[in-house]
Amino acid sequence: MRDINNGDINAGRDVIFNDQSSQPKLLVQCTNEELIEEERHRHSVLGKEKSRRRGIFIRFFVFAGMLVLFAVGWAHFNGDADLVSLLSGGGGLLMAVANLKAMENPSAFEARQIAALEEINMILRERGAR
Repeated sequence: MRDINNGDINAGRDVIFNDQSSQPKLLVQCTNEELIEEERHRHSVLGKEKSRRRGIFIRFFVFAGMLVLFAVGWAHFNGDADLVSLLSGGGGLLMAVANLKAMENPSAFEARQIAALEEINMILRERGAR
């Protein structure tokens, strides 16, 4: 306190010292054990994200399938294909294709986790731990 009240720094009643012990470390600064634990954690987080995305995509597939079934049913009951059945069937098919295309590409979060896992693997290989 004597050093803080000296000179240009004037501390009133509330003084907070931040020793930065909770600051994140770079991966290259971690030990092998810390890197292996971080790798397990990132695999777990990546698995949860993939499960979440899979659930969303399944919902879209179900909706697209319902649209196609509606179109087939409409055409069957009316005896021929009309504009309603073509639009709903085409919309369902387009939705399914767009869903497949989106599922192929990883999200930004997944890409970041994959990049971190690759970096951890590279560091462990450089250190001879793998």
